[in-house]
Amino acid sequence: MSLGVVLAAHLGGAAALLAWRIPQDMPAAPPAVMIELAAVSSAPEPEVSETAPGPRQEEAEPPAIETEVLARELPEPEPPEPVTLPQPDRLAEMLPPPDVPPEVVI
Repeated sequence: MSLGVVLAAHLGGAAALLAWRIPQDMPAAPPAVMIELAAVSSAPEPEVSETAPGPRQEEAEPPAIETEVLARELPEPEPPEPVTLPQPDRLAEMLPPPDVPPEVVI
């Protein structure tokens, strides 16, 4: 039953799309409006001030760098301790003896 309802809805939608007609009596789009603007300079005129200019500002000097702090030498790094590798005979002492399977006599 639900298959019939879904099929009918799809067929109805397809029929509506096929029967769709665009009316031919629609007017065309209105013409574009053009306005002519007068030329204007992009930068405003500078304002002239009647007051006298103030005293000149001098450029500030950067603060002095403390050369003693920068010239301080870093201590030499300590050399790494030498690494000693275990000797083969000592390695055998540290490892457990290998398991030897017992011999089976048949």
